[in-house]
Amino acid sequence: MMTSFEVNVPVGPPESPNETAPRRYYKARDGIVVRPPGMHCNTVYELFNESVKMHGEDTPCQSWRKLINMHYERKMVKKMAPDGQIVEVEKEWAYYEKSNTPTVVTFGEVKEITDSLGRGLRKLGVTELNPSGHNPDESSKICLFGSTTAQWVQMFLAAQTQSLCAVTAYASLGIDGLKHSLVETSTRAIFADNDLLYKLIEPLKVATDVKFIFHMEKIDPNDKRGDGRLYKGAHDAVEKIKKLRPDITFYTFDEVLKIGRDAKDLKPAPPKPDDVCCIMYTSGSTGTPKGVVLTHSNVVGGIGGVSTVLDRTHMNKTDRVIYIDFCFL
Repeated sequence: MMTSFEVNVPVGPPESPNETAPRRYYKARDGIVVRPPGMHCNTVYELFNESVKMHGEDTPCQSWRKLINMHYERKMVKKMAPDGQIVEVEKEWAYYEKSNTPTVVTFGEVKEITDSLGRGLRKLGVTELNPSGHNPDESSKICLFGSTTAQWVQMFLAAQTQSLCAVTAYASLGIDGLKHSLVETSTRAIFADNDLLYKLIEPLKVATDVKFIFHMEKIDPNDKRGDGRLYKGAHDAVEKIKKLRPDITFYTFDEVLKIGRDAKDLKPAPPKPDDVCCIMYTSGSTGTPKGVVLTHSNVVGGIGGVSTVLDRTHMNKTDRVIYIDFCFL
């Protein structure tokens, strides 16, 4: 005899005769999930530190393959013209050559990197603290503009160590969308991929609160990747920004890391559960992009919801996750 099973169960009566009863996942029938099962964290800062203890400092946490070279090829592709006719146009395709051997860092190494980056951001003045050790300045925000790389995640976690709000703007956002996100949030600093620095030129004409730009790699004239196009693009963009905004200071990811490693006297400034963890901008379907404001409790609760559905019977330490921001769970 077959028995029925409900994945979503009712957790209360309908609010009106025209509505159905509110429902939740069956494992959360007794209450809303506020954190991952078996954990005690209330903020993203606590979440990562608890994950380090849970998995162990020597356990691999992140891995990535370094960009060795860029290759370009021009091809003819078919495209529909405004008059409805199919025409052939030339389009350039980019191919990424990555290292065969991945770089691997452990939970302990990621913690050291993020703690140091956080101290570097604070030492440079991206965030300031009041006497209680908390960040009182709503303009203390850092925009993460680029692909979700391992370093993107590290900078995101670094911001949390100093109660610094992260504003996420993906490369697909567009110039106008990026401009809107920077102005609306009064962002003070930007962390960007080198190949996206040119997209900052127009927005920085109006985003006057920006005082720091941190870029992924050193802009090196000896960088011959992509026949030197990666170097030239980043170099030209920085020169234009310096001419436009001489008040902006540039640092590489590694320079911020070194500054933080040399400032071990600075302690973390942990956020509170109701503090804003991040403001996420996506392109949206109409109008200007909308910033989704997420507190630390929102993010921890969201990760808790995923962890409740995909528990450790589905994933464990031997599994690998690709391109998931909070892969440290």
